[in-house]
Amino acid sequence: MNRAKDWLTQAHYDIQAAESARQSGFHEWACFMAQQASEKALKATAQNRNAVLWGHSLKEMLMALKENCEIDLADNLMERARNLDKYYIIARYPNGFNTGIPHDYFGEKDSEDAINSAKILIQWCDSLETR
Repeated sequence: MNRAKDWLTQAHYDIQAAESARQSGFHEWACFMAQQASEKALKATAQNRNAVLWGHSLKEMLMALKENCEIDLADNLMERARNLDKYYIIARYPNGFNTGIPHDYFGEKDSEDAINSAKILIQWCDSLETR
């Protein structure tokens, strides 16, 4: 069963949740949710091409889409994916840092950059589905 539309719809809700977290000062969660929104959008794109993406690395997913589905990547998508990949673990767990908690290490610029990168990835996935 192809549930790509569900994955992509949830990606759009997740990016809205990331924006809400950012506005509330939960920048670490905004960064993590931006990564998750991007992951869901990429998995939707794969499903629409009868491919399966495993794992959580956006960089690896983009490489797989490029190689296995013969999709051309838009400018700087790989850089944005690499940056978002950094938020998968350290934005959630205190042991990602020597001291303190993730909340101590993430600020407004981090969450703004993460959300902007995620929006670009999601828009790219949206554009592929309209072709």
